[in-house]
Amino acid sequence: MVSPSGAPTASRSRAAGRSATAVVPVAPRPTGSVLALSATTVDLGPVDSVWRLDLRGEGTAPVDVAVGASPSWLAVVPDRPRVNPGSDVPLVITLDRSVAPPGPIDVTVPVSARNGVGGADVRITASVDGPPRILSVTAAPDRVVRTGCPPATGVAQSTAATSTVTVTAVDETGIFAVELAAVLPGGRTTTESLSLGTATGDRSTWTGRLASAPDPGTISYTATVTDLEGRRSQSPGSLVVLPCPS
Repeated sequence: MVSPSGAPTASRSRAAGRSATAVVPVAPRPTGSVLALSATTVDLGPVDSVWRLDLRGEGTAPVDVAVGASPSWLAVVPDRPRVNPGSDVPLVITLDRSVAPPGPIDVTVPVSARNGVGGADVRITASVDGPPRILSVTAAPDRVVRTGCPPATGVAQSTAATSTVTVTAVDETGIFAVELAAVLPGGRTTTESLSLGTATGDRSTWTGRLASAPDPGTISYTATVTDLEGRRSQSPGSLVVLPCPS
Protein backbone atom coordinates (compact mmCIF):
# COMPACT_ATOMS: atom_id res chain seq x y z
CA MET A 1 0.00 0.00 0.00
CA VAL A 2 1.22 3.47 -0.86
CA SER A 3 0.75 6.15 1.80
CA PRO A 4 -1.24 9.21 0.77
CA SER A 5 0.89 12.22 -0.05
CA GLY A 6 -0.61 14.12 2.87
CA ALA A 7 0.34 11.46 5.46
CA PRO A 8 4.12 10.98 5.95
CA THR A 9 5.39 7.48 6.57
CA ALA A 10 6.88 6.46 9.95
CA SER A 11 10.43 6.46 8.56
CA ARG A 12 10.03 10.00 7.27
CA SER A 13 8.70 11.13 10.67
CA ARG A 14 11.69 9.65 12.58
CA ALA A 15 14.18 11.25 10.20
CA ALA A 16 12.52 14.61 10.59
CA GLY A 17 12.64 14.27 14.39
CA ARG A 18 16.37 13.48 14.40
CA SER A 19 17.08 16.44 12.16
CA ALA A 20 15.15 18.81 14.46
CA THR A 21 16.94 17.81 17.69
CA ALA A 22 20.44 17.87 16.17
CA VAL A 23 20.40 21.63 15.59
CA VAL A 24 22.03 23.38 18.60
CA PRO A 25 22.49 27.13 18.34
CA VAL A 26 25.98 28.36 19.26
CA ALA A 27 26.32 31.78 20.85
CA PRO A 28 28.81 33.99 19.04
CA ARG A 29 31.98 35.00 20.83
CA PRO A 30 32.01 38.48 22.35
CA THR A 31 33.79 40.96 20.13
CA GLY A 32 37.23 42.06 21.23
CA SER A 33 39.55 40.90 24.04
CA VAL A 34 37.68 39.10 26.83
CA LEU A 35 39.33 37.30 29.79
CA ALA A 36 37.69 34.58 31.89
CA LEU A 37 38.96 32.38 34.74
CA SER A 38 38.15 28.75 35.45
CA ALA A 39 37.78 29.53 39.20
CA THR A 40 38.03 32.50 41.54
CA THR A 41 38.73 30.73 44.86
CA VAL A 42 41.68 28.54 45.83
CA ASP A 43 42.00 26.74 49.17
CA LEU A 44 45.48 25.30 49.68
CA GLY A 45 44.57 23.97 53.13
CA PRO A 46 47.32 22.90 55.57
CA VAL A 47 49.50 20.99 53.07
CA ASP A 48 49.25 22.10 49.41
CA SER A 49 51.68 24.72 48.13
CA VAL A 50 50.97 24.85 44.37
CA TRP A 51 47.67 25.21 42.51
CA ARG A 52 46.63 25.90 38.93
CA LEU A 53 43.76 27.82 37.41
CA ASP A 54 43.03 28.35 33.71
CA LEU A 55 42.90 31.73 32.01
CA ARG A 56 40.55 31.62 29.03
CA GLY A 57 40.30 33.79 25.95
CA GLU A 58 36.55 34.23 25.50
CA GLY A 59 36.54 36.97 22.87
CA THR A 60 37.49 37.31 19.23
CA ALA A 61 40.89 38.91 19.87
CA PRO A 62 43.92 38.01 22.03
CA VAL A 63 43.82 39.28 25.60
CA ASP A 64 46.82 40.38 27.68
CA VAL A 65 46.79 39.38 31.36
CA ALA A 66 47.59 41.69 34.29
CA VAL A 67 48.07 40.23 37.79
CA GLY A 68 47.86 42.48 40.83
CA ALA A 69 50.24 42.66 43.77
CA SER A 70 50.65 39.77 46.22
CA PRO A 71 52.84 39.17 49.31
CA SER A 72 56.45 38.13 48.72
CA TRP A 73 55.67 34.59 49.92
CA LEU A 74 52.79 34.13 47.44
CA ALA A 75 53.39 33.99 43.67
CA VAL A 76 50.55 34.27 41.14
CA VAL A 77 52.08 33.88 37.68
CA PRO A 78 50.49 33.20 34.25
CA ASP A 79 52.34 30.68 32.07
CA ARG A 80 52.14 33.22 29.22
CA PRO A 81 51.11 36.89 29.34
CA ARG A 82 48.73 36.60 26.36
CA VAL A 83 45.71 34.32 25.86
CA ASN A 84 44.49 33.72 22.32
CA PRO A 85 40.78 33.39 21.47
CA GLY A 86 39.49 29.94 22.40
CA SER A 87 42.70 29.02 24.26
CA ASP A 88 43.57 28.30 27.90
CA VAL A 89 46.72 29.47 29.71
CA PRO A 90 47.68 28.14 33.18
CA LEU A 91 47.73 30.58 36.08
CA VAL A 92 50.07 29.01 38.67
CA ILE A 93 49.71 29.91 42.36
CA THR A 94 52.65 29.05 44.63
CA LEU A 95 52.74 29.48 48.41
CA ASP A 96 56.19 29.50 50.04
CA ARG A 97 55.31 27.95 53.37
CA SER A 98 58.87 28.30 54.67
CA VAL A 99 58.50 32.09 54.98
CA ALA A 100 54.72 32.63 55.03
CA PRO A 101 53.38 33.84 58.39
CA PRO A 102 51.99 31.03 60.55
CA GLY A 103 48.23 30.84 60.97
CA PRO A 104 45.34 31.32 58.53
CA ILE A 105 46.13 32.88 55.13
CA ASP A 106 43.47 34.87 53.24
CA VAL A 107 44.73 36.91 50.27
CA THR A 108 42.85 38.35 47.28
CA VAL A 109 44.78 38.96 44.06
CA PRO A 110 43.13 40.80 41.12
CA VAL A 111 43.54 39.29 37.64
CA SER A 112 42.41 41.55 34.80
CA ALA A 113 42.68 42.20 31.06
CA ARG A 114 45.17 44.91 30.06
CA ASN A 115 43.60 45.46 26.66
CA GLY A 116 40.00 44.38 27.13
CA VAL A 117 37.39 43.30 29.61
CA GLY A 118 36.85 40.43 32.02
CA GLY A 119 38.99 38.91 34.74
CA ALA A 120 38.20 38.55 38.44
CA ASP A 121 39.60 38.77 41.95
CA VAL A 122 41.14 35.43 43.00
CA ARG A 123 40.79 34.64 46.70
CA ILE A 124 43.54 32.36 48.04
CA THR A 125 43.25 30.74 51.48
CA ALA A 126 45.53 28.37 53.37
CA SER A 127 46.58 27.30 56.85
CA VAL A 128 50.30 27.59 57.63
CA ASP A 129 51.91 25.73 60.49
CA GLY A 130 54.52 27.47 62.63
CA PRO A 131 58.16 26.38 62.95
CA PRO A 132 59.04 23.16 64.81
CA ARG A 133 58.97 23.28 68.61
CA ILE A 134 62.12 21.89 70.22
CA LEU A 135 61.15 20.29 73.52
CA SER A 136 64.61 19.32 74.72
CA VAL A 137 68.28 19.02 73.76
CA THR A 138 70.45 16.85 76.02
CA ALA A 139 73.98 15.44 75.93
CA ALA A 140 74.83 12.26 77.82
CA PRO A 141 77.33 12.34 79.35
CA ASP A 142 77.67 16.10 79.61
CA ARG A 143 81.42 15.82 80.30
CA VAL A 144 84.01 14.04 78.15
CA VAL A 145 87.77 13.56 78.35
CA ARG A 146 89.83 15.23 75.66
CA THR A 147 91.10 12.99 72.89
CA GLY A 148 94.68 11.67 72.88
CA CYS A 149 94.94 10.92 76.60
CA PRO A 150 97.30 8.04 77.52
CA PRO A 151 95.77 5.08 79.38
CA ALA A 152 95.47 5.94 83.07
CA THR A 153 96.89 3.51 85.61
CA GLY A 154 95.13 3.13 88.91
CA VAL A 155 92.66 5.92 88.08
CA ALA A 156 88.95 5.26 87.74
CA GLN A 157 87.90 6.45 84.27
CA SER A 158 84.51 8.08 84.89
CA THR A 159 84.23 10.00 81.63
CA ALA A 160 84.00 8.98 77.96
CA ALA A 161 85.50 10.39 74.78
CA THR A 162 82.13 10.82 73.03
CA SER A 163 78.66 12.00 74.04
CA THR A 164 75.20 11.19 72.65
CA VAL A 165 73.10 14.27 71.85
CA THR A 166 69.33 13.74 71.84
CA VAL A 167 66.86 16.23 70.35
CA THR A 168 63.11 15.94 70.87
CA ALA A 169 60.83 18.13 68.75
CA VAL A 170 57.17 18.54 67.75
CA ASP A 171 55.88 19.57 64.33
CA GLU A 172 52.44 19.06 62.75
CA THR A 173 53.65 18.66 59.17
CA GLY A 174 56.63 16.42 59.99
CA ILE A 175 60.35 16.95 60.52
CA PHE A 176 62.67 16.65 57.55
CA ALA A 177 66.09 16.76 59.24
CA VAL A 178 67.97 17.61 62.43
CA GLU A 179 71.58 18.83 62.31
CA LEU A 180 74.13 19.51 65.01
CA ALA A 181 76.73 22.25 64.41
CA ALA A 182 79.51 22.34 67.01
CA VAL A 183 82.36 24.74 67.78
CA LEU A 184 85.27 22.93 69.45
CA PRO A 185 87.85 24.45 71.80
CA GLY A 186 90.33 26.25 69.54
CA GLY A 187 87.64 27.30 67.04
CA ARG A 188 87.33 24.26 64.75
CA THR A 189 83.74 23.52 63.64
CA THR A 190 81.94 20.28 62.85
CA THR A 191 78.47 19.46 61.54
CA GLU A 192 76.61 16.17 61.93
CA SER A 193 73.20 14.95 60.82
CA LEU A 194 71.20 13.28 63.57
CA SER A 195 69.27 10.04 63.01
CA LEU A 196 65.60 9.53 63.70
CA GLY A 197 65.02 7.39 66.77
CA THR A 198 61.34 7.25 67.71
CA ALA A 199 58.29 9.07 66.35
CA THR A 200 54.81 9.21 67.86
CA GLY A 201 52.24 11.47 66.25
CA ASP A 202 53.74 14.95 65.85
CA ARG A 203 56.61 14.19 68.25
CA SER A 204 59.95 12.70 67.21
CA THR A 205 63.34 12.06 68.83
CA TRP A 206 66.68 12.34 67.01
CA THR A 207 70.13 11.25 68.19
CA GLY A 208 73.76 11.66 67.14
CA ARG A 209 77.30 11.26 68.47
CA LEU A 210 79.44 14.26 69.40
CA ALA A 211 83.13 13.42 69.67
CA SER A 212 85.53 15.08 72.09
CA ALA A 213 88.29 17.53 71.11
CA PRO A 214 92.09 17.46 71.47
CA ASP A 215 92.03 20.44 73.83
CA PRO A 216 90.13 20.83 77.09
CA GLY A 217 87.47 23.48 77.28
CA THR A 218 83.84 23.72 76.17
CA ILE A 219 82.17 22.45 73.01
CA SER A 220 79.32 24.79 72.08
CA TYR A 221 76.74 23.28 69.75
CA THR A 222 73.46 24.27 68.10
CA ALA A 223 70.71 21.85 67.12
CA THR A 224 68.76 22.93 64.00
CA VAL A 225 65.40 21.26 63.32
CA THR A 226 63.93 21.65 59.81
CA ASP A 227 60.38 20.57 58.98
CA LEU A 228 58.92 19.45 55.65
CA GLU A 229 57.87 23.02 54.82
CA GLY A 230 61.43 24.33 55.26
CA ARG A 231 60.79 26.09 58.56
CA ARG A 232 63.62 25.93 61.10
CA SER A 233 64.07 26.15 64.84
CA GLN A 234 67.34 26.16 66.78
CA SER A 235 68.41 25.38 70.33
CA PRO A 236 71.91 25.68 71.87
CA GLY A 237 73.82 23.36 74.17
CA SER A 238 77.32 22.76 75.53
CA LEU A 239 79.63 19.92 76.44
CA VAL A 240 82.61 20.13 78.82
CA VAL A 241 85.94 18.65 77.63
CA LEU A 242 88.11 17.61 80.59
CA PRO A 243 91.92 17.35 80.62
CA CYS A 244 93.50 13.92 80.82
CA PRO A 245 93.14 12.17 84.19
CA SER A 246 96.29 12.40 86.26
